[in-house]
Amino acid sequence: MTSSTSTVVTQGTRTYVSGGASKINTSALVEAAYKQRLAEADKIDVRVQRNTSRQSSFNELQTLSKSLQTSLTQLRKSYGAVTSTESKFALKSGTLSTATAGIDVNNLLQVSISNTATASDNTLQVMALARENIVQGAAYASTSTALNQTGSFSIGLSGGTTATINVTAGMSLTDLAATINAQSGTSKVSATVELIAPGQSRLVLRGTETSKQIVTTPLSGDDVMQTVGIKDAGNNLVNIVQAQSSAQFRVNNITYTRDTNTITDILPGVEFKLKNVSTSDVRLQIGNDTSAVKDAVLDFVETYNALRDFVIKNNKVSTDGTVSEDAILYKDTILTSVGDYLQGLLGQKYGLGGTNLSSLRELGLTLDRTNKLVADEAKLDEVISTKFDQLRSVFETRFTSSNSQFTLLGNAGTASLSGVSFDITHDGTNITGVSANGVPGLFDISGGSIIGKAGTAYEGLKFAYVGTTNATISFDMTQGFADLAANVLDKFTNTTSGTIKKRTESLDGENTAMNARADRVRERAADFRDKLIERYGKFEALINRNETTLSQIRAILNINRNNN
Repeated sequence: MTSSTSTVVTQGTRTYVSGGASKINTSALVEAAYKQRLAEADKIDVRVQRNTSRQSSFNELQTLSKSLQTSLTQLRKSYGAVTSTESKFALKSGTLSTATAGIDVNNLLQVSISNTATASDNTLQVMALARENIVQGAAYASTSTALNQTGSFSIGLSGGTTATINVTAGMSLTDLAATINAQSGTSKVSATVELIAPGQSRLVLRGTETSKQIVTTPLSGDDVMQTVGIKDAGNNLVNIVQAQSSAQFRVNNITYTRDTNTITDILPGVEFKLKNVSTSDVRLQIGNDTSAVKDAVLDFVETYNALRDFVIKNNKVSTDGTVSEDAILYKDTILTSVGDYLQGLLGQKYGLGGTNLSSLRELGLTLDRTNKLVADEAKLDEVISTKFDQLRSVFETRFTSSNSQFTLLGNAGTASLSGVSFDITHDGTNITGVSANGVPGLFDISGGSIIGKAGTAYEGLKFAYVGTTNATISFDMTQGFADLAANVLDKFTNTTSGTIKKRTESLDGENTAMNARADRVRERAADFRDKLIERYGKFEALINRNETTLSQIRAILNINRNNN
């Protein structure tokens, strides 16, 4: 490698002349050697980038799996210290209707239904609304003129607390209303000054609770309430705009009276808000919230298919047999395990057994040729409307206990248990021992909690016993599809111990180590480059000195350089 001209070359922090006396392009030699040393770092960079791409794909797998897990949570039973459920199967809904044409039932009453309501068919009629007491006083031409009254009085609602109102001579009608309102939280009476007609403003008192009369009593000085026309000398209200009244309504042909228009104590789990009176009967049908259940099932189908699309993308092979560039997790064991576990669960039997529905296919959920779920909504609608409990038993875990003081507190397991006999020993304060079918050592005990140990059939299960004596308890549990699938997914998606989390952390560790190694390679390559620069610099300097010496010798000998 030669050059006919001299070039100034900078390598790192060093500058030297290349191709001078030696006619050799030493900068190219240095660069080639330097790049050769960097080749290992470049290879490491490729591996780091590949790991980064895998991390991104694992994060996507985590997100899609979590979404599926969330959709399954809507279809599984929730357990706690107090027996409760957040499953969509537990939701209740109601339908209001009337046979009378032209009546909007929503103008008659409003109904709120909780999960504790019982499925039922009811008739209702609103006969009278509960009303607050409204009273107005005498007409005043001016609302700001002093009343010239000095005294105090109490005000409140019948049977309730009262407030004391102190009046001074300079107070106007407006001031009096403001003073009453300052105590309305105690008295439950509010006041306004309203212009009834030109030149006629009146003090108006309103009870803030229905079915209770306004009561006011003079305490000292002037009888202010009599002066402003609210009451007479006998302490009777004078101008009653609206008398207090109770609500009267009929539910299933039984007539009820209440002091409020909000009724919560007739049908368990049902709240009525009476709005208007009508002679027409209203029909209230309470049942399962079937639309919420259908939405939850379709949400499961959608989130499962999104995960399935990801699995398909990462297993794609081109027609020429090469793996697609998008298949970042091709043949990855975690991805394969997620897909295989879920595929296995989709084909299992669940539910009540016998002639009852027991598979997703029987619910209207089938697999296409790519193993994505397809929902037959017509069939699903039929199942929801006619076989609701069977549908529920396919998705939800069922358990029975012979002792009401023993219950399932948490289900993160994957095993069904049939015919288990728990023997619990108790010293009156704490549980001292638990065996299952005569086998001890299967549980950890914490207070009243009994926790299945890892590696046993009871792993992931947590029970509670609130009794204070020894007990032998029969227990059965059949896992539902939603519980099983959600629990299996948790082994992958758990943000603390899940396999996806562990894999991404491992890739993080690998990248950290490889980046450190690449940095060392680059440092060594830079050192090697600097040494080459120094070596070639000395080489050029030596040749240059030799050329100078040779020129001097030729000059002395008068030898023409070109003629040797």
